[in-house]
Amino acid sequence: MELDREMKLDLQSLVTDAVFAGGSDDPVFNLIYNLAVKEITTSKVLFDNLLDEPVLYGRYIKRWIEDSLKALWKAREKELV
Repeated sequence: MELDREMKLDLQSLVTDAVFAGGSDDPVFNLIYNLAVKEITTSKVLFDNLLDEPVLYGRYIKRWIEDSLKALWKAREKELV
């Protein structure tokens, strides 16, 4: 599954905004967001088998959340210094 550039940018923007806001108003996306954050912060794998992992989640959403969380943590670190 490959997303076109415009759709990818829209989704990435939605994900980044959710990370910096601490969640989303969309209940379905918020569930996915919370699961991904839990997986990233606890290092506990959500899907034991990569074949069970949804492609959109594994290839895009999780990576964008991870990148956005790193940027958020880095920004917060700079504020404390």
